[in-house]
Amino acid sequence: MSRKHGRAKRQKNKLQKLDYLSEDNVVIDFHSSPHKDSYPPSLSYKATSSPPKPIQAKNKAQDLFMSAIKTHTLIFGLGPAGTGKSYCTAAMAAQALIAGDIDRIIFTRPAVEAGNGMGFLPGKLDEKFDPYFSAFKSCLVSNAGKGVIECALKNGNIIVEPLSYMRGKTFNRAFVVLDEAQNCTPEEMKMVMTRIGKQ
Repeated sequence: MSRKHGRAKRQKNKLQKLDYLSEDNVVIDFHSSPHKDSYPPSLSYKATSSPPKPIQAKNKAQDLFMSAIKTHTLIFGLGPAGTGKSYCTAAMAAQALIAGDIDRIIFTRPAVEAGNGMGFLPGKLDEKFDPYFSAFKSCLVSNAGKGVIECALKNGNIIVEPLSYMRGKTFNRAFVVLDEAQNCTPEEMKMVMTRIGKQ
């Protein structure tokens, strides 16, 4: 067996031991291939077989918040900016999606902002709403890896929509995140809560 084939076999064995695949843990080394000229040079990723790091609460409040998410259907997270509300929520959502406890993560928020409205932003609806999702997406990526999150977005396992588009939908086996809920009307909050379907 040649040296190249031996390395490919070792890489294959590493992949078979992984629970999931992503850009962060898949071994792709086209530069060692005899046909490397037929592949883009950017497709070269370092091998790692380490699973996602366990979620660590920074303080007792975060620990209680994440414990409540595990044991309750409906949670309200209140606190000043920078206390980890979005990060803890994203971490728990990513963990549940990877574990197969849910089928989808649904991120929504009211389209209320300072300055110009959403209609002033260029692009289609998802492009207009992306700036509101970027912080939450960064939290997801830091917990699950960029490859996992990009794949989930592409496959519809992560859905990002303004609150006004939630009417008439049912969220079965979903982790629903209502961001900036203080800007919702009572009717909008009731609408979100009545969308919850089978767990």
